[in-house]
Amino acid sequence: RCGPVVHAVCFGLLAFDDTDIDEDDDENDAAREISRYGCLINASEEDSKARVALLEYAMEQGADPHVIAPTSCNCSRRFQHIDGTNWTSYMSFGGRTGVTCLFAAKRLAREASENLRPHVLEGINRALNIVSQAGRRRELARAPVSELVLETWASVLADTSTADVVILLQ
Repeated sequence: RCGPVVHAVCFGLLAFDDTDIDEDDDENDAAREISRYGCLINASEEDSKARVALLEYAMEQGADPHVIAPTSCNCSRRFQHIDGTNWTSYMSFGGRTGVTCLFAAKRLAREASENLRPHVLEGINRALNIVSQAGRRRELARAPVSELVLETWASVLADTSTADVVILLQ
């Protein structure tokens, strides 16, 4: 529902903590909405740390924070102020990368910084630090290509007779 891996890890609902739910309780539905690994934005400090650790693991396994969520992704999040009554404006995920969404979350957190739990901005900053390391792992994405393919591609690029635009560098 939240699109790419980084979106899901940072902002998606991963599990419910229903261990303390009384089956005969009328508030079951509300109790089931408590997320064990809450969204990075509204998670408790402990859950925020768990989610950041999961993000680190996902990145080690090759998750790409630059994958764009489909424009049809209708997920959005907002911050709840400490007083529990006020909220920030929404941020949406559709058409955005995980990095872009984390920066949007950071912007919202800064706007409401006086009214947020202190660990919220810290969790977002840790997540941004983790995804910023992705550019350094490009060697994992390399694949061997035969010389014939490289020569063919070079000849296609060198053929300016069929090009619509030619860029010359000096």
